Amino acid sequence: MAAGEPGPLSGWQYWDLTNPDNSLAKGIVPAVHHRANSRTFLVGPNLGDRMLIWGIRDPLGPSQRIDRAELSISQFNGPVDGLQKNSMQLIRTTNIGTDPLRASCRNNTLSFSFNDGTDWGQAAGNISANRLLRIDLSAFPSVPHSGDTGYRERLFGLNNPIEDQPASGLATPGLWSTPTVAAIWS
Repeated sequence: MAAGEPGPLSGWQYWDLTNPDNSLAKGIVPAVHHRANSRTFLVGPNLGDRMLIWGIRDPLGPSQRIDRAELSISQFNGPVDGLQKNSMQLIRTTNIGTDPLRASCRNNTLSFSFNDGTDWGQAAGNISANRLLRIDLSAFPSVPHSGDTGYRERLFGLNNPIEDQPASGLATPGLWSTPTVAAIWS
């Protein structure tokens, strides 16, 4: 479908993907694949200090195989309810949680995003942010972890160290109600 090919389409539904404790996994996001990969990947849920990744080899064929890997991640703070212009009522974002929002895969590199929150060292304390993870899956089900080559983790939210002044940031009156980029890929 993503390639614009006409139907008929065949597929599978997976109802039995489980967490390490054998409970049913929820909050799973399929990765959009931009090129052919050795597997189809699914990510989620966020289990606090780790994330699950499923790789499905030959997803529509007779030799289908599903492998699961656990990815160690840094602890999440979670999103914070936000202010909205000219109102005392907060925008409720704490109900969103920290399960993956989107995932994409290209050349066995998986990128996925989450809502999060962090203290950027400002007087405001924790504010909402976006977290982006990018990992190399060429050796799946072995996955890189924080500090390994092939693992990148970034938070976005307060100000961009390349373009913004150190004192600039969130909630400048009359401008954006959301923050600008806080980090760039290395």
